[in-house]
Amino acid sequence: GGSTNIDAVFERLCGLAVANGMSQEEVGGMTVAIFSDMEFDQARHNGGGDWETAYEGMCRRFREAGYRDAPRIAFWNLRSSKSVPAEGHRRGVAMLSGFSSGLLESFLEGRLEEFTPMAQMGKLLEKECYQRIRVVNM
Repeated sequence: GGSTNIDAVFERLCGLAVANGMSQEEVGGMTVAIFSDMEFDQARHNGGGDWETAYEGMCRRFREAGYRDAPRIAFWNLRSSKSVPAEGHRRGVAMLSGFSSGLLESFLEGRLEEFTPMAQMGKLLEKECYQRIRVVNM
């Protein structure tokens, strides 16, 4: 199967930000949603002996263009596969897999302003249907 070349998307996005003279506040305030039914490229060689995730590559690209912060990103794989384009603890990144009307509603209403993958999982576990579950240490 194919994969989504998100590095090319980030290159274009950064180029447009620079070409249009976007301020740091404008760039840092953006949320970019990438919806795909294919795999995301997970990591690539950065040429210096290290590997970086797609999100790390985007942040580097924006720093090199003179921006302190990159846009927030929501990677949404509608097919529910196992690709991981960013690490789970990264602030400003959400990784969603499969389709959920509740998550789509949250996203469209802008309730993902401050998100990490772990925070999104925590929000889901706060739902009433999960309140009867108890964690027992053995």
